[in-house]
Amino acid sequence: MTIAGQVLSQFEIGTPEHLFHYTSMEGMAAILSSCRIWTSDIHSMNDASELCYSLKIIRERLIFAHDRYPDLEILKTLIDSVDTPLKIILCNLQK
Repeated sequence: MTIAGQVLSQFEIGTPEHLFHYTSMEGMAAILSSCRIWTSDIHSMNDASELCYSLKIIRERLIFAHDRYPDLEILKTLIDSVDTPLKIILCNLQK
């Protein structure tokens, strides 16, 4: 496996057994009838902890990878850039 592949493998966490999505009854009805969860800009959501938690996990994984591959300068750059403003879109999940 290449070094890049080894670094990227640090971010693979697999498919979770359960997916939790908090929504209203109307939202649940729409999800069940369409079998879809649509994307949203995370900055317009009402729970900032979702973004904070995601960035915390990304930072931890980058630091872990950097500890294993300290010569890869891109990892240090990515660690430093985790806290910069991002345009993050949540994904559309379909069965």
